[in-house]
Amino acid sequence: GDITVETRRGRIDLTDPAGDVDVFSINGAIDIAADPAPDATILAETNTGNIRIRLVPDAAATVTLRTLAGRLRYSFDDFEEAEWDFGLDERLNATLNGGGARVEAESITGSITFGSLP
Repeated sequence: GDITVETRRGRIDLTDPAGDVDVFSINGAIDIAADPAPDATILAETNTGNIRIRLVPDAAATVTLRTLAGRLRYSFDDFEEAEWDFGLDERLNATLNGGGARVEAESITGSITFGSLP
Protein backbone atom coordinates (compact mmCIF):
# COMPACT_ATOMS: atom_id res chain seq x y z
CA GLY A 1 0.00 0.00 0.00
CA ASP A 2 0.90 3.66 0.10
CA ILE A 3 3.50 4.92 2.59
CA THR A 4 3.66 8.30 4.33
CA VAL A 5 6.48 9.01 6.80
CA GLU A 6 7.30 12.24 8.64
CA THR A 7 10.00 12.86 11.23
CA ARG A 8 11.58 15.84 12.92
CA ARG A 9 14.94 14.15 13.45
CA GLY A 10 16.27 10.90 12.19
CA ARG A 11 16.93 8.88 9.10
CA ILE A 12 14.22 7.36 6.90
CA ASP A 13 15.10 4.18 4.96
CA LEU A 14 12.61 2.52 2.61
CA THR A 15 13.41 -0.61 0.62
CA ASP A 16 11.10 -1.82 -2.16
CA PRO A 17 7.98 0.09 -1.12
CA ALA A 18 4.74 -0.79 -2.90
CA GLY A 19 2.43 2.02 -4.00
CA ASP A 20 2.97 5.73 -3.54
CA VAL A 21 5.65 7.08 -1.20
CA ASP A 22 5.59 10.47 0.55
CA VAL A 23 8.43 11.08 3.04
CA PHE A 24 9.44 14.26 4.87
CA SER A 25 12.20 14.90 7.38
CA ILE A 26 13.07 18.21 9.00
CA ASN A 27 16.55 17.07 10.03
CA GLY A 28 17.58 13.69 8.69
CA ALA A 29 18.61 11.72 5.65
CA ILE A 30 16.21 9.86 3.35
CA ASP A 31 17.16 6.69 1.46
CA ILE A 32 14.69 5.02 -0.93
CA ALA A 33 15.38 1.91 -3.02
CA ALA A 34 12.44 1.07 -5.29
CA ASP A 35 11.00 -0.65 -8.34
CA PRO A 36 8.10 1.76 -8.85
CA ALA A 37 4.96 0.92 -10.79
CA PRO A 38 4.45 3.18 -13.84
CA ASP A 39 1.68 5.11 -12.07
CA ALA A 40 3.46 5.39 -8.70
CA THR A 41 4.59 8.61 -7.06
CA ILE A 42 7.72 8.91 -4.95
CA LEU A 43 8.08 12.21 -3.07
CA ALA A 44 11.04 12.89 -0.75
CA GLU A 45 11.68 16.18 1.02
CA THR A 46 14.06 17.25 3.77
CA ASN A 47 15.11 20.59 5.17
CA THR A 48 18.51 19.49 6.47
CA GLY A 49 19.68 16.13 5.21
CA ASN A 50 20.74 14.22 2.15
CA ILE A 51 18.38 12.28 -0.10
CA ARG A 52 19.32 9.14 -2.02
CA ILE A 53 16.86 7.53 -4.41
CA ARG A 54 17.82 4.36 -6.27
CA LEU A 55 15.59 2.67 -8.83
CA VAL A 56 15.88 -0.59 -10.72
CA PRO A 57 17.89 -0.11 -13.95
CA ASP A 58 14.88 -0.39 -16.27
CA ALA A 59 12.60 1.89 -14.23
CA ALA A 60 10.47 4.30 -16.23
CA ALA A 61 10.15 7.64 -14.46
CA THR A 62 9.67 11.37 -14.75
CA VAL A 63 12.23 12.87 -12.39
CA THR A 64 12.42 16.26 -10.67
CA LEU A 65 15.32 16.93 -8.29
CA ARG A 66 16.06 20.23 -6.54
CA THR A 67 18.44 21.40 -3.84
CA LEU A 68 19.04 24.95 -2.67
CA ALA A 69 22.41 24.56 -0.96
CA GLY A 70 23.53 21.02 -1.78
CA ARG A 71 24.71 19.07 -4.81
CA LEU A 72 22.88 16.92 -7.34
CA ARG A 73 24.44 13.62 -8.33
CA TYR A 74 22.99 11.03 -10.69
CA SER A 75 24.22 7.83 -12.28
CA PHE A 76 21.61 7.15 -14.94
CA ASP A 77 23.11 7.82 -18.37
CA ASP A 78 19.98 7.24 -20.43
CA PHE A 79 17.73 10.21 -19.73
CA GLU A 80 15.70 10.77 -22.90
CA GLU A 81 15.03 14.38 -22.05
CA ALA A 82 16.85 16.34 -19.41
CA GLU A 83 16.91 19.96 -18.36
CA TRP A 84 19.56 21.02 -15.86
CA ASP A 85 19.70 24.34 -14.06
CA PHE A 86 22.74 25.01 -11.90
CA GLY A 87 22.07 28.62 -10.97
CA LEU A 88 21.31 29.74 -7.42
CA ASP A 89 19.94 26.28 -6.76
CA GLU A 90 20.54 22.99 -8.57
CA ARG A 91 17.65 21.40 -10.49
CA LEU A 92 17.19 18.47 -12.79
CA ASN A 93 14.00 17.65 -14.69
CA ALA A 94 14.34 14.46 -16.72
CA THR A 95 12.55 11.54 -18.34
CA LEU A 96 13.93 8.06 -17.81
CA ASN A 97 13.04 5.09 -20.04
CA GLY A 98 10.06 6.86 -21.61
CA GLY A 99 8.63 8.28 -18.38
CA GLY A 100 6.29 6.66 -15.93
CA ALA A 101 6.46 6.91 -12.16
CA ARG A 102 6.71 10.45 -10.82
CA VAL A 103 9.87 10.85 -8.72
CA GLU A 104 10.47 14.14 -6.92
CA ALA A 105 13.10 15.03 -4.35
CA GLU A 106 13.83 18.36 -2.70
CA SER A 107 16.34 19.37 -0.04
CA ILE A 108 17.14 22.80 1.29
CA THR A 109 20.68 22.21 2.60
CA GLY A 110 21.40 18.60 1.65
CA SER A 111 22.61 16.84 -1.45
CA ILE A 112 20.49 14.57 -3.64
CA THR A 113 21.77 11.40 -5.25
CA PHE A 114 19.68 9.63 -7.89
CA GLY A 115 20.89 6.34 -9.24
CA SER A 116 20.39 2.75 -10.20
CA LEU A 117 20.15 -0.28 -7.96
CA PRO A 118 22.72 -3.00 -8.70
